[in-house]
Amino acid sequence: MKKDYKDYLKIFLVFVLVIMIRVFVIDVITVEGISMYPTLNEYHDKVILEKYKQFTDNYDRGDIVVVKLENRNIIKRVIGLPNETIEIKNSDVYINGDLFEEPYLDDSIKTYPDMTIKIPSDSIFVMGDNRENSLDSRSIGAIKIDDIMGKSVYRFNLKKMIFNDLN
Repeated sequence: MKKDYKDYLKIFLVFVLVIMIRVFVIDVITVEGISMYPTLNEYHDKVILEKYKQFTDNYDRGDIVVVKLENRNIIKRVIGLPNETIEIKNSDVYINGDLFEEPYLDDSIKTYPDMTIKIPSDSIFVMGDNRENSLDSRSIGAIKIDDIMGKSVYRFNLKKMIFNDLN
């Protein structure tokens, strides 16, 4: 009887550990929509999300993050950090007056509309890589850091047998 109790306790502890990892450490998110194309594809791509980053508020420019937005989650790239000024002018992005190079974008990608925004100290500015088809900070404003679920660190697609580091 005592051995059965220990076996059940082990199973319970493993179950609790798995739940804690899923809630606090990592998660798997399915990519929906085309706003991050070609970096992430709508069909069959999934990302592994580092959820513990949400407790550190430590995001870097270029990170791909998952944001809680009303009734859905969106995946976007961090462009601007707290207290920075983002200016979009003639399809170029400037951060605090300096031209921001985006090597992950094809030269044909245009960034509109022209705008300037000062990012609050508790927020970041995000955009999708597919700029013409993205609901992002250009239309919804800066994203509060508290609304970030975590950082996407790997992309995988089991159908195409792809596993990529997103850093």
